[in-house]
Amino acid sequence: MMTSNCLTALEPLYPNCQTPPSLFSIWSGLQSEEHGILGYETPDTDVFSTFHNSFTAWPSHIDMVWDKYARVGYRVRLHHVPFVDEAKLARQMVARSDVYSQRLWSSQTVPLTEVLNIDPFSVSIAFSLINEHRTKLLMESPNGKVCHLVSNNEVVDLPLPDGELLPHLSVLISNNGQEWVCSVLGKNAYRASPTDNIVKDRHQLTFCHEALTQSYRNGLLGDKLVQGGGGEAEEALLLSLEKVHRCFLEELALGFSQDDADLYVGYYPVFDLALHELLGLQALVSSTSQGKKIMTQLLLWVEEVVHTLTKSLDEGEVLVMNSDHGMQPIQNTCYLNNFMAEKGWLRFKEGGEIDWSNTVAAYHPAENGTLSILADKSDTETIIADILDWFEALGFSGAKVVRLDNHQGVLSQENRYFLIPPDGLRVKASQSVDALCPSAKSGDHCAHSDHPWLKGVFMTSGLPTVERPQHLHQILKFIEEG
Repeated sequence: MMTSNCLTALEPLYPNCQTPPSLFSIWSGLQSEEHGILGYETPDTDVFSTFHNSFTAWPSHIDMVWDKYARVGYRVRLHHVPFVDEAKLARQMVARSDVYSQRLWSSQTVPLTEVLNIDPFSVSIAFSLINEHRTKLLMESPNGKVCHLVSNNEVVDLPLPDGELLPHLSVLISNNGQEWVCSVLGKNAYRASPTDNIVKDRHQLTFCHEALTQSYRNGLLGDKLVQGGGGEAEEALLLSLEKVHRCFLEELALGFSQDDADLYVGYYPVFDLALHELLGLQALVSSTSQGKKIMTQLLLWVEEVVHTLTKSLDEGEVLVMNSDHGMQPIQNTCYLNNFMAEKGWLRFKEGGEIDWSNTVAAYHPAENGTLSILADKSDTETIIADILDWFEALGFSGAKVVRLDNHQGVLSQENRYFLIPPDGLRVKASQSVDALCPSAKSGDHCAHSDHPWLKGVFMTSGLPTVERPQHLHQILKFIEEG
């Protein structure tokens, strides 16, 4: 697939190409003005100043591709995809797995000289470094103590004390260039329907969806290569990403091999997780072997997914793979509401929240691009012009403010204006001492842009290569007609 004519570039979703709206457009066949999801967080329609998470509050009256298949009698199998209403699918849903609904614990990293606590299960872990290859872990809970001897520099799955049916801890002992540290990968509960009451197998117990991205971003794994680090941080991050890669790849392969459905839909998050943190290494690929090695590894994982799923196809089956967005390099984060407050358009409360009773314009706290403007038309034009001038003064060109007239049914009157930020810049709604700071993320997909790296990709096996979709909402029609 990756070497054939089956690859097509996809335009990023307008006006916001964050993951919830882009996925919803793919699986519903609708554009953003039709489904109303405008970001990871979307402003509420009835109360303009509030917002909701777009993964948990979505327009369930709109059918997804699996709803349409089930309605006409086809069987569906779903792996870790959002926007599922099991009541719609009834007996046509042969199986569903979901690892994004119930949080158990978050990723964390501590020096081996400290104790690591898993508070939800009252578990504490003390460490004793044996040598550079092995470490002893003493795991203690109200049910007793358990000792584990683990290998360093690899992710190890450990059962919780007296917790045969509880998710395992995924642990990594690594050296951050200054000291040895222990990292625990964050985990959510693995839900399987309709067999959630059946004893879970090892795949479910050890399944991990979260890599050590926050620990890497916060410098707990060591200095980054772009900061002059020796590569220890990237090596630890890659080990955690490989764990997530193996879990999702195994899940997809196992699911597709069951041969019990007419439609299989699965989700693979690893490339997205990686590039949010590692896209900045692209500049080092030509100058350092470490940068080139990391980017090559990411591509090999994608190739492995494509190869594994392609070779599992039976005669007459078709594989469709697509990303829901690309990723552009991000260098800086700016705090637009700092400027709004300086101009007197916005007032903050003592806790840092926006005081809407004394505000006429603000960058909405949903941080999806929405500008909340409560002024009359003449003031609005002045506010927009000043915002664009502010970006230019910071050294960033290309910012735009658009009016979303086609979204009237899903936006309140105050939230009709939308900021398209300059390339390479994240915009935050919170207060900050500085208006402009280096970005903790090195890659992002915040809003629509013509930046070539923000394009997604669509690939197929067994479907015509003519008149292929160029926009996310066209994928469903292409599949239905193919």
